[in-house]
Amino acid sequence: LLYHAGSQILSIKVAAILLGAPAATVSVIMSGEMNGDVTFASSQVTVSTLVSALTFCFWTYLVGTIGP
Repeated sequence: LLYHAGSQILSIKVAAILLGAPAATVSVIMSGEMNGDVTFASSQVTVSTLVSALTFCFWTYLVGTIGP
């Protein structure tokens, strides 16, 4: 979408890095402070961190195909 909107390649690369990044660990702390499910939040952070290795590769490849 950014490419078709005419954004610069650097902006697209930054967005790709953010899309591949795992969830922040602060979400576990926030979950505890808001009386949420801390176990679920910590599991979500763990899974998203493990999966982020794949998503970083995917987004890096995808951005590499559209850049000059």
